[in-house]
Amino acid sequence: MAMIDRLAHRKLIARRPNPHDRRGSIVVLTTLAKETLPALFKSLAEAKQEVASGYTESELAVIADFFAKTASVWTVERDRLKAIGRANP
Repeated sequence: MAMIDRLAHRKLIARRPNPHDRRGSIVVLTTLAKETLPALFKSLAEAKQEVASGYTESELAVIADFFAKTASVWTVERDRLKAIGRANP
């Protein structure tokens, strides 16, 4: 919650009422964030592109496959831990 508060204080995000649940809010990027953030991450995007350009298409396919499988493992493990938490309140 502290991170959300800091971003809201900097006017990078705004809280909107959740139309489906009055108890919660939806966090959205502000116009300021949409205008500011891309420039902040431009050098990161360029550096990542430079790294990726050093791999062949087949090497990139293996890397993409690894990340897809890793994401799947994370999902399965997250769900497993949630189930354990529900079984042991």
